Amino acid sequence: MKQCPSLTSPSLSLVFTQYIELMNGIIETTKDVKVLRGHGILKTESLKDDEVVKIFSGTSKSVQLASTHELYKAIADVNDYYNGLRKVKARKFVKKCVYTLWNVRTLFAAILLVPDGSLDALLCLWLLLNIQQSQLIHCV
Repeated sequence: MKQCPSLTSPSLSLVFTQYIELMNGIIETTKDVKVLRGHGILKTESLKDDEVVKIFSGTSKSVQLASTHELYKAIADVNDYYNGLRKVKARKFVKKCVYTLWNVRTLFAAILLVPDGSLDALLCLWLLLNIQQSQLIHCV
């Protein structure tokens, strides 16, 4: 039988607190538990998925937040892993291209429509002046 190390030492209790804090932020649904089990991150054979969700979702009030370098490094590592996935990279690339193309289309439309509007105004003014001149000529 394995003996658990004592959680009375400050460094181990901080690590345990950080682990609970991290899991509390990750696990929100039974799908999250299945994903973590599937990747070997979470090993709970004796608990059902919904029980694991209840355990970690109920700890948010009892765990005091610990802001240390190791926690931030773990979060950065998880974010780097997530952002490195092909699916995420592809989604970000498509999003970037769509927004860039949208901005280019908007600029192109503005370039075409502003002179068109100005040309319409000048044409209307020219027609108005010509009509007035022709009316003056016919009056004389």
